[in-house]
Amino acid sequence: MNDVGRIAAGNKQNAPGDNTIANMISSLQFRGIMNDGKDSFDDYYNSIVGEVGTVTQRARKTF
Repeated sequence: MNDVGRIAAGNKQNAPGDNTIANMISSLQFRGIMNDGKDSFDDYYNSIVGEVGTVTQRARKTF
């Protein structure tokens, strides 16, 4: 559990350095997956963070 080197991230068994699956997972960050394919995970996350910031600013101005 403490050795990240034991995570199966390759496509071929017993092939050191094969990170095919890990690369596929990381590429999801920029693919249009959210909001019916309009936004990537990256876009969606950034919009949520921006929205939280806007709501926080409004709340601070109210009090």
